[in-house]
Amino acid sequence: MHFLFYLFTKLTAVPFEIIFFRRKNYYEDRNQKNRFIRGGVLYVSNHRSFWDYICYFFVVYFHKLRPIVSELIYQKNPVLRFLLKMNGAIVVGKNNLDVNYIDACVSLLRQGKKIIIFPEGHFNKEDAVREFSPSFAKMAIEADVPVVPLYIDGVYSFLHRTHVMIGKKMMARDYVSSSSNEHVRIFAKAVEEKVRQLKVITDKRKKNPLFNPARFGMDFGRLFAMTHFDPFMRVHKHNPEGKKHYHKMDGPLLIVANHMEFSDPIVVMLGLFRRRIFILIAKEVFGEEGKHRIRKKLLKDIGGIKIDREKFDIEAINQCCDVLNSGYALLAFPEGHLNHDKKITSFKEGVMLVAAKTQTPILPLYICGAKHIYNTRHIYLGEVIQPPKMNMSEIAKKSKEVQTRIEELKQKAIQEGKESD
Repeated sequence: MHFLFYLFTKLTAVPFEIIFFRRKNYYEDRNQKNRFIRGGVLYVSNHRSFWDYICYFFVVYFHKLRPIVSELIYQKNPVLRFLLKMNGAIVVGKNNLDVNYIDACVSLLRQGKKIIIFPEGHFNKEDAVREFSPSFAKMAIEADVPVVPLYIDGVYSFLHRTHVMIGKKMMARDYVSSSSNEHVRIFAKAVEEKVRQLKVITDKRKKNPLFNPARFGMDFGRLFAMTHFDPFMRVHKHNPEGKKHYHKMDGPLLIVANHMEFSDPIVVMLGLFRRRIFILIAKEVFGEEGKHRIRKKLLKDIGGIKIDREKFDIEAINQCCDVLNSGYALLAFPEGHLNHDKKITSFKEGVMLVAAKTQTPILPLYICGAKHIYNTRHIYLGEVIQPPKMNMSEIAKKSKEVQTRIEELKQKAIQEGKESD
């Protein structure tokens, strides 16, 4: 009976979800869509409103999600109590010392059930994530199930979208070795910190909406490239092994690539078409001061950032930082010039300085050469590299690491016959 009611509720509530929530899901790792984990899972989220659970009701649409609710909410009115009961709610008593619900949750998790808990303990109208109660950590440790951290912005309106960030699953055994009180607090703190990180990532990604009139030039440039260049370039992406949707990464991203031809920015734009990508362009391409106004306007509108390669261009670096802090992607060619002989020369370190200042992940990318413009173009995406610390020795080391990764991608392209030696 409960299952039929749950199924009926989900099916009839879909129009409400589409019209009211208009939910947008983000993933910390798109290749780990942690909504679909089999077996017992404990979802842990911040708490902005009573609507949070109803929204998560649709995030984990194909599984029954049991909420942990306070007895004060459960007893609020008969209709709400009936709905929560039929949907398998687990009630926490008014007395904070009542921990019987922990045993009940552990039992359900071991049976393969999915539970969501809001360990802040009450609605938090503030923007910051408050301290978590550690009870959920004890459940996860004793049941030995993954914890999936979630962040929800709590914006519920017909005029705005609700944004949900789904983090990577966390296993307690990777953080602690026992269920002692000290270890419970350590794991709870780790999950709490992860939710705070998800908030930061969500805020950045929200700044880059699908429809943005201020970025009309970039969107028009992408469409122009797709209709005029893609038919004969036919860009083919090679993601890391086993990561089919790797190229669909969200959030701030620093793309670092080799540079052999003037068409390289177009190739990357076509390969990562879903992203608005800003491009570092040498000032010589923009033209002389006081001339070529139309060219400068077009390059700026499609996302070009002018940089003087002959000096430490602090203005360009600040523009790059602003772009990444706003959640966009930035394409840079740290060799600083075209290399028609296909050899990868030493990288300039200014790009890594930007990554260090903004703490933006780095995507190494190798662009294969082509004999003719109408040949299929191949690009190889490497594993994302974490940014360096704000230290010159670390920046130099990271710059060398990125260069090495791109050289490895080149060798892979040669082995697969997509690039000549």
